[in-house]
Amino acid sequence: MSHLAVIPAFAKEHLGTKASGAGLLLLASGLGSLAGNLLITFMHRAWLYRWLLVCLVSFSACLTLFAWSNWFWVSWSLFLLVGVLSLGTVWPFVIVAG
Repeated sequence: MSHLAVIPAFAKEHLGTKASGAGLLLLASGLGSLAGNLLITFMHRAWLYRWLLVCLVSFSACLTLFAWSNWFWVSWSLFLLVGVLSLGTVWPFVIVAG
């Protein structure tokens, strides 16, 4: 969850946007979270733990690519995927598995 705390500074310093850019990035994370939550409701229980592993690896890759991206809309798309993979799937899996 610490990646959400640095979004305003990242948007300003790295992407060169203002507060609206940070807001759009946080919107992407929220939309991704909603999509991820809807996605796991249709999943069969047998696939949950495999999907958790795939999401953790993909989350790490997308967050790394997001940090390297200099283009706003590429960053926005990657942060949408980060929302799907982290807030939308990993956190609910942790709650269900725990």
